[in-house]
Amino acid sequence: MDELGRLYVAGGLNQPNPPHETADKFKSGVYVLSQDGTLLSSAPIPRDEVTNCTFGGPDLRTLYITAGGTLWSIHTRTPGKMPWPGQN
Repeated sequence: MDELGRLYVAGGLNQPNPPHETADKFKSGVYVLSQDGTLLSSAPIPRDEVTNCTFGGPDLRTLYITAGGTLWSIHTRTPGKMPWPGQN
């Protein structure tokens, strides 16, 4: 979650994983949702198995994403918000 209350969700597939998982709607990446669940934006990741994301760095403006055995990072304009104050 960032300081504005937006939720960052890692997920999606680039390649279908039959028989139950499709790659039709949500491709691999990070999806940014408003507090009411509206999709605001997304950041594509070119690997399948996007597993997690978290804010880090000295100013909490770096979003780290794990995907397919790789660590990705994206600079964000809005800092992340720690869910428990004092827990850095």
